[in-house]
Amino acid sequence: MISLAINMSIEAIENGRTGFNLIFYKGAKNFFPIFIASIIIFFLYVIPIFFFVGLGFILVKVFSFNLIPLIGAAIIGIGIYTLYIFCLGLLLAPVNYAIVIENLDGISGIKRGVEFFMRNKLVCILLISLLSGINTLLSIIGNSVASIFSVIPLIGPILTTLTYVGFLIVAIFIMSGISTVMWTKTYIERGLDKNYLEKLKKSVVRSS
Repeated sequence: MISLAINMSIEAIENGRTGFNLIFYKGAKNFFPIFIASIIIFFLYVIPIFFFVGLGFILVKVFSFNLIPLIGAAIIGIGIYTLYIFCLGLLLAPVNYAIVIENLDGISGIKRGVEFFMRNKLVCILLISLLSGINTLLSIIGNSVASIFSVIPLIGPILTTLTYVGFLIVAIFIMSGISTVMWTKTYIERGLDKNYLEKLKKSVVRSS
């Protein structure tokens, strides 16, 4: 689905309109590279866990079950891993866009995505912060409205449920669409050279 969404965003950005005519061809075309990249990224997140677990066993033997240093070490380990997954999430945020927009394989897409982030760190961080801020604001508004409705007798639970469902729909369909378009536009403008950009525009025109 992410492949389809990105391809539709490309068409919308270049032609000012989009449709579902790309769903079978271009969507399926990038499925396997994104799948491979997802597996690699999964292991990048999981492998450090085994490192920390092994380190934990070593510390247990060293400190002989002395709780104070073990708790301190656990807190530090959790903090380091949290920082690791946060930084990794930032680095890998453009990967799917690199794969789809530049028609790359999974491994090349990861390398290109990381390269794009490193060359556009400020823009990427600002974009992630903006989208996260909007999602957080919507969540706060949704919870506040639901809390107000919850005190209404009889129909309160119904209104509360409808509020949660409404904001969930906004988050899933509208905000995810806006996020995809913004990331796609940013990648096209900052990640592609002029020659490749011209080829992309021509391919979009032909497909439409």
